[in-house]
Amino acid sequence: MTVPFSNQENVQEFKELQLVPSDFEEIMEVLIARVKSRLPNKWQDFLTSNFGIELAEVFSYEAAQLVYLINRNVNEVYMPTARTRYGVYNLARNIGYMSRPPAPARTTCLLTIPFDNPNRNNIAIPKYTKLSTQDGKMFYIEKDYILPSGQSQIEVDVVAGTIISDTFIANGIARYPYQTNYYPVSFVESVKVNDSPWEYSEYLDMIGPEMVYTIENDKDFRAKIIFGDGIYGMNPLKDSEIEVLYNVNLGENSNTSAYSINKIVDPIYDTDGRKVNFTITNPNAAIGGDREETVNEIRRNAPSIFRTQWRTVTKQDFKDTLRAEPGIEKLIVLDRYDMDEIGIYGVKIGIIPTEGGYIDDAFKNHILEVLENRRLLTTDIQFIQPEYVPINLDITISKRDNVNAHIVQTRLKAELFNYLNWKNRDFGNDVTAIDLYRIIGNVEGVAFADNLVIEPKKYTYIAKSLKVGRTEKKTIQVIDSMSILKPNMEVVILNNQGETICQNKIDKIQGSSITMKYDMNYDFEYGNNIYPVLTVKNDINEGSKTVAFETDYANLNDTVIYFANKPDKYYTIRFKTINGYYLDEEIKYDVPTGTKVYVMSKDIFSRTEFFHNKGAVSLTFTNTPRFVVGAVLYKESNPDVKYYVKSVENNTAFITPTLVEDVREYEKFIVESDSLNLYKYEIADCGKININIVNA
Repeated sequence: MTVPFSNQENVQEFKELQLVPSDFEEIMEVLIARVKSRLPNKWQDFLTSNFGIELAEVFSYEAAQLVYLINRNVNEVYMPTARTRYGVYNLARNIGYMSRPPAPARTTCLLTIPFDNPNRNNIAIPKYTKLSTQDGKMFYIEKDYILPSGQSQIEVDVVAGTIISDTFIANGIARYPYQTNYYPVSFVESVKVNDSPWEYSEYLDMIGPEMVYTIENDKDFRAKIIFGDGIYGMNPLKDSEIEVLYNVNLGENSNTSAYSINKIVDPIYDTDGRKVNFTITNPNAAIGGDREETVNEIRRNAPSIFRTQWRTVTKQDFKDTLRAEPGIEKLIVLDRYDMDEIGIYGVKIGIIPTEGGYIDDAFKNHILEVLENRRLLTTDIQFIQPEYVPINLDITISKRDNVNAHIVQTRLKAELFNYLNWKNRDFGNDVTAIDLYRIIGNVEGVAFADNLVIEPKKYTYIAKSLKVGRTEKKTIQVIDSMSILKPNMEVVILNNQGETICQNKIDKIQGSSITMKYDMNYDFEYGNNIYPVLTVKNDINEGSKTVAFETDYANLNDTVIYFANKPDKYYTIRFKTINGYYLDEEIKYDVPTGTKVYVMSKDIFSRTEFFHNKGAVSLTFTNTPRFVVGAVLYKESNPDVKYYVKSVENNTAFITPTLVEDVREYEKFIVESDSLNLYKYEIADCGKININIVNA
């Protein structure tokens, strides 16, 4: 399946240049034609056994090889047609672009002193302290920390890889490349000459005789440290000692799961010189590790970054800059033309990391550092959390007589999953019935398909299967499409059959990682539902339409809930009031204070913004409609009267016929449409797929 939306390989293909013929047969034809024209009476035997023909074949073969090399070399001169890493790298370097080496994963770790051995002195935790996982993946602490006396726990930022120190003796040659001993080098941490730190500069020819250096990488990402010539950048004096600290890591293989970093390799001592017996773990997964930039990515990114001139002014500048960063799978940049709440000088950035889900604070800080020296001083950079929209499908298919029903169902589910899975889509990419029917019809064994129902319904679910196995495991990866989860919130996790797996409380949320308060010993699968649990604040009398919760939550509009004492009756929250949340219908029974309320999902439908009189030619909705021209609308309370959408302008849909009855404020309309439109910051994902199979 072709994936046109990925951040990884979306590169336009170019035809290779062909300057001269390179085909063996074509060269033979040219030679024989020349012989016939020049020696018509002397050479008339053109059978393959003729010695002259054998000689011509030798010449044609050698000529074809030479021509191939000529064409190949010419193609390597142009970025669109270059194919070798060496050629593409050098072309990129000529315009000031450094191809991206393997990137290290990052996360935070908790260092804890046992309660029976409290610290009585400040404890210095040095920068570059080495850590490791059980299987030997190396990490180190990114900066210096101090654990004050009397405290038993501290959170530290860690980076995957090993910090290596190489020492060189300066030879006095200007612009001499001092090459690191180990590779691949992700980044150079520092360069010192005779213990004095020198600063990095992208270009030496744009700076005076200062203590600076630049870096060039070869195709294997060995770093070459290059100093100046005394005019553009200083050159270390002969016999000076050059010390280079640099990071070498496993790239995408440095990503690791939560609670996997469990060993402190380098000992840590207190101010009295006593070794401190810390325990260590990473409550959140280490993410952001990525392989080196591919040839296709360099061909795409180098011209884009050159076009930006290493600054971020326009929306496209931000996209081009961040697309070249490691660990980013999907990217969206929004400005004031996309969202009204964004100011003139603001942008909002939505990022899905390579592993999916949401980026954590460490990743956000890294992105801000990348953009800090490129943005305008007045540009306000904010992050917007990507909104996943799980798509539930219901379809009836007839199968061919000679095909097993289970096989057809398995094939079809796999194809529908690929179409809907977020990895194969982009932000704002619509889901259409036409595409779905095309996919279904191409599955072997399917004779006919009908009764397709596309139901977008936001809910919270497990993003990554997890076989726990150990009770100390408390962290799971989730997609919170409702944006409702909070620390200290109680949640219930259900399996894919709707049965309760466990009930727990959230301790911490970092990116997609949800750390629970209590140990768990359960197996989780992708798609398992998570129901947030709320608590009723005041007694509710039968007939009321308002419910108040002990904790105030945002984004509860259109969420579907049920009360623990009546799990078979669902209500939908319409909007928030001064006294609580207003429901779509009266509560049929008394609900006492403290009753648990389970939040199932968030509906996606259109509600009217204000009262509309009978005879009106349009409907204005509370948000931008998700339907297009040709969609059919009808009131939930009156499905017999249907309205057809003639056009859509912002939040208003123009309809035919005119309204046959008054429409009250916040009226719910059902939509029948062949396309589900997503907002620019939303991305579709695969929800529940139900396939009904009948015989053809």
